[in-house]
Amino acid sequence: MKGGSRRSGGGGTLYARYRASATGQTGMGANCRAMLAAGPDGPVTSVRFENVREGIANAEAVIFIQKALLSGKMPVAEAGKYRQLLDERVNAARVYSLGLGQTRWQDRDRRLYQAAAEIAGQPAR
Repeated sequence: MKGGSRRSGGGGTLYARYRASATGQTGMGANCRAMLAAGPDGPVTSVRFENVREGIANAEAVIFIQKALLSGKMPVAEAGKYRQLLDERVNAARVYSLGLGQTRWQDRDRRLYQAAAEIAGQPAR
């Protein structure tokens, strides 16, 4: 059958490709509905939304540092310092499921933003 099978829900998209998807466990409705909450004057952002926003900001800082490293314009010693910082973040993510990467995440984020500010030539806050 063109475009997907009857059994998978059709359409050929990743969503609804597997039976578990159809139960709402992995769909957008299950994952995004708690992004906003009711506030006294209308919708307000939820903790989940703020976590997503923070994660995006972290990813942007990592990408900024990676692009600076890949440009080849940075002194070797300085580049090594920033590579070590990024490697530490990757290693923390690798051991997160063991409960080891959960510690000192605020410090890692602070140092990430400080590094991005240094590379951009801005004073760190």
